Amino acid sequence: ASAGLRQDVARALWRLGCDSVRAGRHCLAVVLLEEAAPFLDDDAEVARCWAAVAACSRWGNLADKCSASVEKALALDAGQLHAALMAVLCSAEQGEHAVGKTRALLQRVSELPGVSPRHVACLLQALRGSDVGSKLRAVALEVMGTCLERKCTSVGEDGQAIAALVEVVTELLAQAESRNLPTSDMVRYLGMLQRGMEAHGDIGVKGLVDHSGPCTALRRIMQLAWARGQQLGRSAEWPPCVDVFDALGRVLGRFEASSCHPAVFHARIWCLVMVASARVQMLKAMARGQRELFGEMSSRALEVLDSAHQLCQKAAQVDTGNRMAEHAGGNADRVFMVLVLLEFETRCLSGESETQLKQFVDEASTQHAVGVKSLLAMSKIAGASSSRRVAMHCLQRYLRVSLGVHGIASYSQCAVAYRELIVLQTSRNESFEVYDGILHLLGNAGAGASQWHPTQEIAWLVATAWNNGCHFYRLQQYRWAERWLAKSLALLKYCSGMFPEDSMTKSYTECMQLCSD
Repeated sequence: ASAGLRQDVARALWRLGCDSVRAGRHCLAVVLLEEAAPFLDDDAEVARCWAAVAACSRWGNLADKCSASVEKALALDAGQLHAALMAVLCSAEQGEHAVGKTRALLQRVSELPGVSPRHVACLLQALRGSDVGSKLRAVALEVMGTCLERKCTSVGEDGQAIAALVEVVTELLAQAESRNLPTSDMVRYLGMLQRGMEAHGDIGVKGLVDHSGPCTALRRIMQLAWARGQQLGRSAEWPPCVDVFDALGRVLGRFEASSCHPAVFHARIWCLVMVASARVQMLKAMARGQRELFGEMSSRALEVLDSAHQLCQKAAQVDTGNRMAEHAGGNADRVFMVLVLLEFETRCLSGESETQLKQFVDEASTQHAVGVKSLLAMSKIAGASSSRRVAMHCLQRYLRVSLGVHGIASYSQCAVAYRELIVLQTSRNESFEVYDGILHLLGNAGAGASQWHPTQEIAWLVATAWNNGCHFYRLQQYRWAERWLAKSLALLKYCSGMFPEDSMTKSYTECMQLCSD
């Protein structure tokens, strides 16, 4: 037959095959398209025809015919995209034992020049609808994710590749969480998304965040990564905890140039906070003998905190004239306070001098966002790192600031600070001036002292002062004993009825007599 006649027959059979597909008669379409193949001269056209036979065979539940047709198509044209996609599906349906083969076929598909985000989406959708195991689905997601990552550099401004990549990474992270896969897998998936976003630039990224915040898929990615990071933190697995929050922060960092939504800034800042916090915990667990590594770790923690501070400044410049403005302001203050505490703890652990630490405390306490209560937290931090005098400085600064601002009404809030200040003294007599100061404040409060200073705290002061007096009495240091007993009795009038006043007065009188002898 002439070439023209052969082409006419092939076109006629192709049209009949297409009509059969539209009518839902897939088995008939298989027969017609098989008849059309011999009338085609070009190998690429024949391969395309066999790929169509494979698709119709799949729809008609002719599995063997589908596999055979795929092999014929690929033998004629190894780059036949639709046949390659069908080969992946056929291999995947063979079950978990064909994972290696399926991965190789997926890799082959991902490298074909004609594959597009739409093809990837269709393939993944077909796999979701097929009876394939979760392991195979995860393999497909990972290979196709890598493919989309590469495609991000070559697609147009519609951002199809980055949108598809976000969906793939979301599903990968969800599978990693449900199957409890290693954290390194989640970090790798987040890295895949970050690299794709970097390659794509701001164009497609803008579509992932609008006026109401991150899109649903991106918000889900944030939730999954954050949940894993918190889980690692609760179990004190600090290095992988750092990796997760750092990877998530890098993803969110791509929105700094393309979005000014407060939620993005604050999520990025909190990632840095969590990284810094985990690094501080790693510092605590590290032996002091590892000086070189210790110094490097503390420097990295301070660098992260500095980045967070810089991002806070950027966040303050963002126009928050929307419904999130009030929340954003309160959140910024809370973040700043946490950053200051983490920086202080890092500086304590890294061995900064007492003068430097005191200067940091004084400068930090002048910031409105820090608040006086943070000074109590700083005293705890300094005490835990064996910086006793710095802890005392924090408490003294707290008392000065608190009383200076709130006056008599804050006595009850100061009770804990006074107790801690007494405990931190190196000797009993060194704390005598603290008792003097408290007694002075109570005297200024007059009859309402018990209202402003908790009775239980006053009782603790009475008991400790009396015990100190008894201690020196046993040592026959009667002058110090008399001073402490007198201080106890002076405090006693602010919590009357809680101690045996008569016997205490009698003991004090006996001590006075010994002092005069």
